[in-house]
Amino acid sequence: MDQKEKMLTESEAAEMLRISARALATLRGKGEGPPYVQVGGGTKRPVVRYAPSAIREWTARGNVGE
Repeated sequence: MDQKEKMLTESEAAEMLRISARALATLRGKGEGPPYVQVGGGTKRPVVRYAPSAIREWTARGNVGE
């Protein structure tokens, strides 16, 4: 991951993959989706973010196409 790249929201990542945000969440829940990070926590629900470079690498391995 490039340290300067903008992290994508779940909706933005789903758009990049051309799938629904719900489908992306399902993949993540099964451990089959692209790498992600969780930001926050504590008393609030963590927010999920995706690095565009990680999504490109994941699709290059033959997963969900762009």
